[in-house]
Amino acid sequence: MPTLLQLRWEYTLKNLFEDRLATEFDGYPITLDDGAVLATLPMVAGDTRSPLRKAVEFYVESIFLGVQVAAHTECQLGRPSASTLNDEGSRGYILECETGVARVKGGCVDLSYTRSDGTVVDTRRERIDRKHRLSLAAASYGSDEALAPMATQSAPLMASQTAPPRPP
Repeated sequence: MPTLLQLRWEYTLKNLFEDRLATEFDGYPITLDDGAVLATLPMVAGDTRSPLRKAVEFYVESIFLGVQVAAHTECQLGRPSASTLNDEGSRGYILECETGVARVKGGCVDLSYTRSDGTVVDTRRERIDRKHRLSLAAASYGSDEALAPMATQSAPLMASQTAPPRPP
């Protein structure tokens, strides 16, 4: 059974502290040296997300805020990786997944609706033809004075369709 939890962070600007820094949090050792932070904590009942771990993470982040102010430079502190240490000397690596968002930027997406029997209901060509027919039909009535008020009312709607999306 694992007895120790070891947290390791990496940070940019390896010479930010200029020399090795050894400190403690509640009696547990934390060392900062050559672009890495190493903290060793006790592990109770296999809990890898204990309140002690959260407090140590906050403490390390605070150390980096302080050194950035003192050095007048910005540093990037990565997320900690976690591993367990057993009494017999073996090490276990913990994979911690985080939620995220995948964004793909590119051209227009082309979707087609297909029934379970394989029949394609809406093809790209049909959509294009439908758009063209509607556009030409609207243009054929465009000079009609009866449609002028409708065009004026739909201008804000059309503007909202062409405006860039606002961030959430």
